[in-house]
Amino acid sequence: MKRINVYPRGCALCATETVFRAFIPHVASVVHDGERLVITIEALAVDRCSRCGEVYFTNESSDQISAAVRAKLGLLQTEEILQRANELGISPSVMLG
Repeated sequence: MKRINVYPRGCALCATETVFRAFIPHVASVVHDGERLVITIEALAVDRCSRCGEVYFTNESSDQISAAVRAKLGLLQTEEILQRANELGISPSVMLG
């Protein structure tokens, strides 16, 4: 499937068509099982307005943060879980129930 270019897109803050993909350093504070974790991501993918600087988190941003949390906790990444399930002959549809 061909990806449609979504940039530039509109900024909700300054109402201009100046939002582009960017990579920013980000520190996330996440609570997991009652414990606060501080996660540092050097290059978080976000959408950012080049006019006013407003930052928009995307699905990719969320995926990066989740992967960083899993890494800090020593948990398997999604791709690793799917690979191991495949090695055991378990289909993704069975895993998802």
